[in-house]
Amino acid sequence: MATESARVGIFEPIHAAHALEQVTLGIQFERSVTARAFAQISKEAEAFADFSERQELQGVSISIGAPVGGSSVANGLLFRKKHEDGSAGSAYDLIVDASSIVFRTTRYTRWKEVWTQAEKYFVKLTPLYKTPIASLQLNFVDKFRWQGEISESRPKIMLRPNSPYLPAHVFEQPDLWHSHTGVFLKMSSKIKRLLNVNVDHSEEKVKDVTKRQVVISTFLNDMLNQDGYEVEEISGEEAIPFFKERFGALHDFGKEVFGQTISDEMAKRIALKESS
Repeated sequence: MATESARVGIFEPIHAAHALEQVTLGIQFERSVTARAFAQISKEAEAFADFSERQELQGVSISIGAPVGGSSVANGLLFRKKHEDGSAGSAYDLIVDASSIVFRTTRYTRWKEVWTQAEKYFVKLTPLYKTPIASLQLNFVDKFRWQGEISESRPKIMLRPNSPYLPAHVFEQPDLWHSHTGVFLKMSSKIKRLLNVNVDHSEEKVKDVTKRQVVISTFLNDMLNQDGYEVEEISGEEAIPFFKERFGALHDFGKEVFGQTISDEMAKRIALKESS
């Protein structure tokens, strides 16, 4: 007897080996640095030879999570590397302002390679802020496209039944839907974590053809010096081993959450347990 997925269609990850559309890593500091300090940070960022474009950002926030510590929005710089094949968008970006550093990439291979690239920017720039880290943020966006008649798109064939991150009623919906959930977790006496899992059954245009898709955004934000938590003021050179360890922990946690959102069949399809 044919399975439901074989009978009506199938969801496929947007890449052959994985479904990741974008990965973003960010460090937010408790306070904005002075204009003089930011000038030095900008100079160091401009010394990286990885980028083909530089753009000034005027009065916009670039944090991937809610700002912590009440620092004001400041001008920033965007450094961009275009795709080598000339396709739209960028392969990766480095964004710095007076209170944060963000690295994002649409060219995911393995976590080790992505982290190796992001690490060199964070190691070079973070000590220059000389103000405590407020939070570390990691966001994975995974996308799966429906292959079949658009009216037959049923995300339940690729999602985990009884997932703690999905309400049961969405599994039977024939039309588009979204499910956004968030919770604060006490990870230790010093770290408060925000976990957001946003799952959308939506549509997009691909070469002028409407396609249905499932997009899963897993957002993690580890916050320091929160009310009711022990104080942990980490800055300068001592911040380097701290964020190295924390980003690794965030990656492992996010991978576990993602595995609890998709089905075993889809996890096997993208080699979730084997990949790192």
